[in-house]
Amino acid sequence: MIKGRYLLIVLLVGAFIFWGSKYISPKAGTEETVVVMAASSLTESFQQLAEQFEAGHTDINIRLNFAGTQILRTQIEQGAKADVFTAANYHHIEELKEQGLVQKPRVFARNKLVLVVPKDNPGKIYTVTDLVKPNRLVLAADNVPVGGYSRQVLKKIEADLGQNFSSKVLNNLVSEETNVKSVMAKVALGEADAGIVYSSDLKGVTTKTVTDIDIPAKYNFEAEYYISRISNSNSEAARQFIEFIISSEGKKVLKQFGFY
Repeated sequence: MIKGRYLLIVLLVGAFIFWGSKYISPKAGTEETVVVMAASSLTESFQQLAEQFEAGHTDINIRLNFAGTQILRTQIEQGAKADVFTAANYHHIEELKEQGLVQKPRVFARNKLVLVVPKDNPGKIYTVTDLVKPNRLVLAADNVPVGGYSRQVLKKIEADLGQNFSSKVLNNLVSEETNVKSVMAKVALGEADAGIVYSSDLKGVTTKTVTDIDIPAKYNFEAEYYISRISNSNSEAARQFIEFIISSEGKKVLKQFGFY
């Protein structure tokens, strides 16, 4: 009788474990991960976008990898495993497309440039033309999208004012950064007197640390952001994420973070 009861208990426990395990975690082992390589200026906005997308797609996990566009391009060329790539300019994503590494890119957001100085403004920079004064200027490197755009701004001003404006300003350059977040950080920490960043970067910085100075439209530059699925990825979830980014819901989030 005791053996019979013991056997019954074992069978009941086994049945509980078998059936209970089916309801402990319905998504266990079924979640798909989409790896997204995104330009660093998209950090805050894409964190929010990923969170909202995952809320509506509980079987999909978005893993974000942020860096300068030029760094991400190199990683893809070297065989990094990913599903989606976003670029802060056309040049880098077009190079990847010509190599057959990404599919046709699509524009999903736009941005503009702004001049930033520390709150106490030690360099006495009040307009973009004041950059010709002696100061500690920090820009992103030329091969970084925002760095290239910044230099185009200087060339536009030189075309208007002459007097070797661009070269004089670049003589003040004390550091060239690999991404726009580093430019903002150096200005916010008082390690630079001025820097050029995207207007969207102001969303994540307190006004107690920096002051932004408008760059007139005739000198400014509109940056276009591109998104594409990486060619060796056949992830349907990646396609769904891209569609979400370019949807009205995705654009609404991007607008909240200073993009348009």
